[in-house]
Amino acid sequence: MQTSRDNHIRVEIAEETLLRLLARGQVCAADFRCLDCKSKQCLWRLCLRSCSGCGRNTAMVS
Repeated sequence: MQTSRDNHIRVEIAEETLLRLLARGQVCAADFRCLDCKSKQCLWRLCLRSCSGCGRNTAMVS
């Protein structure tokens, strides 16, 4: 299967799942483009929450 950089998918993800991925460094906010203001605010809040765990053991986030 060939892919190009122009291909995008639209998905939904649970807040806690996204928080876990952010906290573990598996994704970063720059990887996303929010499609509405509510999602953007939620992503911002989750980024702050994940960063608050920096320097501590983020394995507690599940």
